[in-house]
Amino acid sequence: MRVLIVGDKIINADTEEVIDSGYTIFREAIRYCRRQGWKWYLCLNDEIFSERESIREFGPNLFPRLPEKYSFDQKLHKAIYTVLVKYSSGYVPRPYITAKLVIRDLRRRGEGTFFGLWFVYDGFRVCYGTEGERVKILWAPA
Repeated sequence: MRVLIVGDKIINADTEEVIDSGYTIFREAIRYCRRQGWKWYLCLNDEIFSERESIREFGPNLFPRLPEKYSFDQKLHKAIYTVLVKYSSGYVPRPYITAKLVIRDLRRRGEGTFFGLWFVYDGFRVCYGTEGERVKILWAPA
């Protein structure tokens, strides 16, 4: 199925009905579409971009990475570990090691999955979400 991502909505390209809405983070909408196996297109103003075109054209803006200066933020490290312990069913390694791994992925790709939790940096804040629910804000710089 082909879908259009318009603002915070995912729309069926054939029937033009809204399939889902409320995606405040663009990457979350893309992740949802990929999980469903849908081919997605990005709509900006009056133009439509395919997946490959949109990544090539807007890559750094659509997929921001956590800046180096936030790598050692103690509040961020603590927040990551607290969420991991809360949602994880298994053993979570020491706080510094775990948070460091999450932050490494946020700096490389802007997202990462650990212990069934998805973390993402959207350019303004770090958010997290479990597989079935929408993302929640974890940390924002002061």
